[in-house]
Formats: sequence, structure tokens, C-alpha cells
Amino acid sequence: MLAYAVFCVMRARSNLVTLDVRNADVRTVIGKIEWQTWEDIYVSPDVKGTVTLKVRKVPLEEVLRVIGEQTASRLIAVYPIYSSKSTLKQLKAAVRAGKKAGDSPWKSWQEQPAFRFAGMLGNALRSDNGLVSLQFEGKDAPAAAQSLNRVSSGHVVPEDNTPGVVSLKLSQAMLPDAVEQLARQVKRSWTVFYVLSAAPFMGRPGSVNGTTSLTPDQKAEQARQFEAGLATLSPEEQKQAKQRREMEAIRSLPPKERVQAMQQVMQKNPDMQSQMQKQMQERFTGAMRDSTPDQRVERSRMFNEMRKSLQ
Repeated sequence: MLAYAVFCVMRARSNLVTLDVRNADVRTVIGKIEWQTWEDIYVSPDVKGTVTLKVRKVPLEEVLRVIGEQTASRLIAVYPIYSSKSTLKQLKAAVRAGKKAGDSPWKSWQEQPAFRFAGMLGNALRSDNGLVSLQFEGKDAPAAAQSLNRVSSGHVVPEDNTPGVVSLKLSQAMLPDAVEQLARQVKRSWTVFYVLSAAPFMGRPGSVNGTTSLTPDQKAEQARQFEAGLATLSPEEQKQAKQRREMEAIRSLPPKERVQAMQQVMQKNPDMQSQMQKQMQERFTGAMRDSTPDQRVERSRMFNEMRKSLQ
């Protein structure tokens, strides 16, 4: 029994997942993963679907990414920087319910706009190996967190009114190490938990004409965050971010309008067509690898239609 207990502890610390499920409800699968890794993983209320998966000693985040492919959801690793366990509990309660933080000390928590914002600006700056390189001096906690979010796939969230000034110089650092340094400078605690948030789009089950709807408040918050982040980028990074924002807007259009808009963009940017085709092929390869057999048939049809629309 002692040996088995030691084995469970070591497996949890390594965050490696071994699992064999077929057509299992996503929440049942997440429960099994939580038991293995001792990590908190929250599934938003609007995430639905079943999972077919067979893995042995695969890193947690890779497994959650595959589950996201099969359930039209996006994985986010959330790094709260908090003052007490009670305030952390308030944030987790909001995340679990899929709601805003309300009047709690986490007013900055805006799940959908923040995640989409990270995608638009972050893709131009992130390294493929997940390591963080960044240098800044004299920033407050929210500004420091925003800088980390731009160059990583995580979502660093400081509690409201976190005091202190942060100066960091990071070179090829793991994100948890970067968050630990930030938290130490503002004399706060930190942790990590994971969220699967609904993110339907073309090629995933649950998508509706390839669009994701936002409320007017979410759109306003998204625009505010985009403009605030844009001011911190170099001219070349600003150009890339604006191009990504334009593509985000095009993807939200109805199918016929989307095709027309794409053709206009490509006429203005001759190199974009080959770039789009390359990205589509990479997306197609990943989706086919991580999806179920039934999903592969449907996704193959959808990607073929997309490819024809770009020719």
C-alpha cells in the first residue's frame, strides 16, 4: 500500500496521463485525469461531447488539447496571483460556473475576451517551444501579467489592487517560473488550474457556420484590450496583430460574405494565399490526428470546402 501511494504521488507530480476511454462523456474523462494528476480542471457549462482517447504517460496539457479538439473547446492554463485562499476560492467558483467574477476581487477576469485577445496579439510573439523571453522594468502587476500573456499560451490573472512594482528579465524561462518571480516581487501567492472553454470554429464539432458569437459587452471589452495591448508592440508586431484581427473579423462573417472578404484581402496581400493554405494544412493535419473517426469524415468535408473557397 505504501509503494502504491508513493507511485500515485510521483505520477501526479509528473503530470503524465495514462488513459483508455471510448465515447466517454467529457466530464467523466476530466474527472479521471484530475484523479491522476491532482490538478484542478474546470469544464465550462457550455462544453459538451464525448471523448475517445488512448494515451500512456502523455503530458497533461497535450491530453487536454486533444480533448479540446474533440469537444469544440479551448484549453487555457490559468495562473492566479492571489492574497488568500478565500479570494482564490471566489475566482474558482466563477470559473466553475462559467461566469464573470462579479463584485469579487477578480473584476479583471473576463474569460472570453481575454482568451481571444491573447490569441490575436500573442501569436506574433510566442515561441514554438513554450518558453518565455521578456524584459521590462517598473510595471505594476496587471501590466506585468499582460506582458506575460502576450508571449505565452497561459493566462496570468493578478487579483485586483495587487500592490508593488515588477521588474523581470526572462530568457527561455518556463511560464510557471516567470509567474513565481512575478508573485514573489508583489508578495503574493500563485497557483495554476486549467479550463476547457467552448470555442467552436470551422473544422470542430459544434461550430455554426464557423462563427463564435460574442455579446456587445464582450466585443467592447475585446476591443479595449486589443487597443491597450497594441500600444505596447513594435511597428512590425502591430502590423501582424492588425492582420490577425482582420482575419478574426472575417471568420465571424456568414459563409458567402467570408469568401468574398477573403478574396479581397488576398488581392491586397499576394503572399497571404500561400500562407493561408499552409496554415490550413497544418490545422487539417492536427485536427485529423486528434479527432474521432466520425469527426474526421466531417472535418475532411469542411476543410475541402474551405480549400476550394481560397483557390
